Amino acid sequence: MAKLIENLTKSLISNIVLCKSAAGTIDYVKSELIKVQREQLKSVQETVQTEIKTEMKTWSEIARKNCDNKARSRNFIIHGVPEDYSSCPADLADEELDKILQQNNHSDIVAANRIGVKKREDGRPRPIKVTMNSNESVKEALSRANHLKKSLCTTYHSWFVAPDRNREEQATHKKLVAQLKEKISAEPSKYHYIKDGKVLSVVNAYKR
Repeated sequence: MAKLIENLTKSLISNIVLCKSAAGTIDYVKSELIKVQREQLKSVQETVQTEIKTEMKTWSEIARKNCDNKARSRNFIIHGVPEDYSSCPADLADEELDKILQQNNHSDIVAANRIGVKKREDGRPRPIKVTMNSNESVKEALSRANHLKKSLCTTYHSWFVAPDRNREEQATHKKLVAQLKEKISAEPSKYHYIKDGKVLSVVNAYKR
Protein backbone atom coordinates (compact mmCIF):
# COMPACT_ATOMS: atom_id res chain seq x y z
CA MET A 1 0.00 0.00 0.00
CA ALA A 2 2.80 2.38 0.93
CA LYS A 3 4.54 1.51 -2.33
CA LEU A 4 1.41 2.30 -4.32
CA ILE A 5 0.99 5.62 -2.58
CA GLU A 6 4.66 6.41 -3.27
CA ASN A 7 4.24 5.58 -6.98
CA LEU A 8 1.08 7.68 -7.21
CA THR A 9 2.87 10.59 -5.54
CA LYS A 10 5.78 10.35 -7.97
CA SER A 11 3.36 10.17 -10.91
CA LEU A 12 1.48 13.21 -9.60
CA ILE A 13 4.68 15.19 -9.15
CA SER A 14 5.80 14.17 -12.66
CA ASN A 15 2.46 15.31 -14.09
CA ILE A 16 2.73 18.63 -12.27
CA VAL A 17 6.24 19.18 -13.65
CA LEU A 18 5.02 18.21 -17.13
CA CYS A 19 2.08 20.60 -16.88
CA LYS A 20 4.39 23.42 -15.78
CA SER A 21 6.71 22.64 -18.67
CA ALA A 22 3.78 22.58 -21.08
CA ALA A 23 2.50 25.87 -19.68
CA GLY A 24 5.93 27.41 -20.20
CA THR A 25 6.04 26.10 -23.75
CA ILE A 26 2.57 27.51 -24.45
CA ASP A 27 3.59 30.91 -23.05
CA TYR A 28 6.71 30.87 -25.27
CA VAL A 29 4.70 29.93 -28.35
CA LYS A 30 2.16 32.68 -27.58
CA SER A 31 4.98 35.16 -27.14
CA GLU A 32 6.55 34.15 -30.46
CA LEU A 33 3.20 34.31 -32.25
CA ILE A 34 2.56 37.79 -30.89
CA LYS A 35 6.05 38.83 -31.98
CA VAL A 36 5.49 37.46 -35.50
CA GLN A 37 2.08 39.15 -35.72
CA ARG A 38 3.56 42.47 -34.63
CA GLU A 39 6.32 42.18 -37.24
CA GLN A 40 3.78 41.30 -39.92
CA LEU A 41 1.57 44.22 -38.89
CA LYS A 42 4.56 46.57 -38.98
CA SER A 43 5.49 45.29 -42.44
CA VAL A 44 1.93 45.81 -43.70
CA GLN A 45 1.82 49.32 -42.23
CA GLU A 46 5.14 50.21 -43.87
CA THR A 47 3.93 48.82 -47.21
CA VAL A 48 0.67 50.77 -46.98
CA GLN A 49 2.50 53.96 -46.05
CA THR A 50 4.92 53.48 -48.98
CA GLU A 51 2.02 52.92 -51.38
CA ILE A 52 0.19 55.99 -50.06
CA LYS A 53 3.32 58.14 -50.46
CA THR A 54 3.84 56.77 -53.98
CA GLU A 55 0.22 57.48 -54.93
CA MET A 56 0.39 60.97 -53.45
CA LYS A 57 3.62 61.65 -55.36
CA THR A 58 2.06 60.32 -58.56
CA TRP A 59 -1.06 62.47 -58.18
CA SER A 60 1.10 65.45 -57.26
CA GLU A 61 3.16 64.99 -60.42
CA ILE A 62 0.01 64.61 -62.51
CA ALA A 63 -1.46 67.79 -61.01
CA ARG A 64 1.80 69.66 -61.59
CA LYS A 65 2.02 68.46 -65.19
CA ASN A 66 -1.61 69.42 -65.81
CA CYS A 67 -0.97 72.91 -64.45
CA ASP A 68 2.22 73.17 -66.51
CA ASN A 69 0.46 72.01 -69.67
CA LYS A 70 -2.39 74.43 -69.06
CA ALA A 71 0.07 77.31 -68.71
CA ARG A 72 2.03 76.22 -71.80
CA SER A 73 -1.15 76.02 -73.87
CA ARG A 74 -1.34 79.83 -73.71
CA ASN A 75 2.18 80.24 -75.13
CA PHE A 76 3.85 79.90 -78.48
CA ILE A 77 7.53 80.21 -79.38
CA ILE A 78 9.05 82.29 -82.18
CA HIS A 79 12.35 80.91 -83.50
CA GLY A 80 14.90 82.45 -85.82
CA VAL A 81 14.49 86.15 -84.99
CA PRO A 82 17.94 87.85 -84.82
CA GLU A 83 18.88 89.30 -81.44
CA ASP A 84 19.36 92.77 -82.89
CA TYR A 85 16.09 92.78 -84.85
CA SER A 86 14.09 94.42 -82.08
CA SER A 87 14.89 95.48 -78.52
CA CYS A 88 11.28 94.93 -77.44
CA PRO A 89 10.03 91.32 -77.72
CA ALA A 90 6.43 92.43 -77.14
CA ASP A 91 6.52 94.78 -80.14
CA LEU A 92 8.17 92.07 -82.22
CA ALA A 93 5.52 89.54 -81.20
CA ASP A 94 2.83 92.05 -82.13
CA GLU A 95 4.46 92.49 -85.53
CA GLU A 96 4.61 88.72 -85.91
CA LEU A 97 0.90 88.35 -85.22
CA ASP A 98 0.14 91.03 -87.78
CA LYS A 99 1.88 88.93 -90.41
CA ILE A 100 0.44 85.61 -89.21
CA LEU A 101 -3.17 86.66 -88.68
CA GLN A 102 -3.02 89.28 -91.45
CA GLN A 103 -4.82 91.85 -89.35
CA ASN A 104 -3.86 94.79 -87.15
CA ASN A 105 -6.72 94.90 -84.66
CA HIS A 106 -5.67 92.14 -82.25
CA SER A 107 -4.86 92.66 -78.56
CA ASP A 108 -4.31 89.09 -77.43
CA ILE A 109 -0.68 89.33 -76.30
CA VAL A 110 -0.20 89.26 -72.53
CA ALA A 111 3.61 89.07 -72.44
CA ALA A 112 6.63 88.32 -74.59
CA ASN A 113 10.29 87.76 -73.74
CA ARG A 114 13.48 86.14 -74.97
CA ILE A 115 14.28 82.83 -73.26
CA GLY A 116 17.54 80.97 -72.71
CA VAL A 117 21.21 81.96 -72.64
CA LYS A 118 21.93 85.16 -74.56
CA LYS A 119 25.15 83.94 -76.21
CA ARG A 120 24.43 80.41 -77.38
CA GLU A 121 27.29 78.14 -78.44
CA ASP A 122 25.60 77.40 -81.77
CA GLY A 123 25.28 81.13 -82.50
CA ARG A 124 21.52 80.94 -82.99
CA PRO A 125 19.35 83.73 -81.56
CA ARG A 126 17.32 83.07 -78.45
CA PRO A 127 13.71 82.12 -79.11
CA ILE A 128 10.90 84.41 -78.00
CA LYS A 129 8.10 83.09 -75.81
CA VAL A 130 4.77 84.80 -76.37
CA THR A 131 1.94 84.46 -73.85
CA MET A 132 -1.59 85.11 -75.04
CA ASN A 133 -4.86 85.58 -73.20
CA SER A 134 -6.26 82.18 -74.23
CA ASN A 135 -5.20 78.88 -75.74
CA GLU A 136 -7.68 79.48 -78.56
CA SER A 137 -5.67 82.53 -79.63
CA VAL A 138 -2.53 80.39 -79.61
CA LYS A 139 -4.22 77.69 -81.71
CA GLU A 140 -5.27 80.30 -84.26
CA ALA A 141 -1.74 81.72 -84.45
CA LEU A 142 -0.20 78.25 -84.87
CA SER A 143 -2.73 77.21 -87.52
CA ARG A 144 -1.95 80.30 -89.62
CA ALA A 145 1.81 80.46 -89.00
CA ASN A 146 2.51 79.37 -92.61
CA HIS A 147 1.61 82.90 -93.65
CA LEU A 148 5.15 83.89 -92.63
CA LYS A 149 6.58 81.73 -95.41
CA LYS A 150 4.21 83.36 -97.90
CA SER A 151 5.09 86.90 -96.88
CA LEU A 152 6.53 89.24 -99.51
CA CYS A 153 9.14 90.20 -96.91
CA THR A 154 11.83 87.50 -97.11
CA THR A 155 12.99 88.41 -93.59
CA TYR A 156 10.08 86.41 -92.19
CA HIS A 157 10.90 83.32 -94.23
CA SER A 158 13.59 82.23 -91.73
CA TRP A 159 11.29 82.71 -88.74
CA PHE A 160 8.99 79.95 -87.58
CA VAL A 161 6.41 79.52 -84.86
CA ALA A 162 6.05 76.44 -82.64
CA PRO A 163 4.04 75.36 -79.58
CA ASP A 164 5.59 75.78 -76.13
CA ARG A 165 6.70 72.17 -75.63
CA ASN A 166 8.13 70.61 -72.47
CA ARG A 167 11.37 68.57 -72.59
CA GLU A 168 9.66 65.26 -73.31
CA GLU A 169 7.62 66.81 -76.12
CA GLN A 170 10.75 68.50 -77.50
CA ALA A 171 12.59 65.17 -77.59
CA THR A 172 9.66 63.48 -79.34
CA HIS A 173 9.32 66.30 -81.85
CA LYS A 174 13.07 66.22 -82.56
CA LYS A 175 12.77 62.55 -83.53
CA LEU A 176 9.81 63.34 -85.78
CA VAL A 177 11.77 66.11 -87.50
CA ALA A 178 14.64 63.66 -88.12
CA GLN A 179 12.16 61.19 -89.65
CA LEU A 180 10.67 64.01 -91.73
CA LYS A 181 14.10 64.91 -93.14
CA GLU A 182 14.74 61.27 -94.03
CA LYS A 183 11.39 61.10 -95.83
CA ILE A 184 12.10 64.30 -97.76
CA SER A 185 15.48 62.94 -98.83
CA ALA A 186 14.16 59.49 -99.76
CA GLU A 187 10.96 60.63 -101.49
CA PRO A 188 11.47 64.18 -102.84
CA SER A 189 8.50 63.88 -105.20
CA LYS A 190 6.07 63.74 -102.26
CA TYR A 191 4.97 66.34 -99.73
CA HIS A 192 5.83 65.29 -96.18
CA TYR A 193 4.54 66.81 -92.97
CA ILE A 194 4.05 66.14 -89.25
CA LYS A 195 0.55 65.76 -87.84
CA ASP A 196 -0.79 64.18 -84.64
CA GLY A 197 2.64 62.83 -83.70
CA LYS A 198 3.25 61.13 -87.05
CA VAL A 199 5.12 61.84 -90.27
CA LEU A 200 2.63 61.74 -93.16
CA SER A 201 3.25 61.84 -96.90
CA VAL A 202 1.07 62.77 -99.87
CA VAL A 203 1.68 63.11 -103.57
CA ASN A 204 2.83 66.64 -104.32
CA ALA A 205 0.62 67.90 -107.15
CA TYR A 206 3.10 70.63 -108.02
CA LYS A 207 5.87 68.09 -108.73
CA ARG A 208 3.94 65.79 -111.02
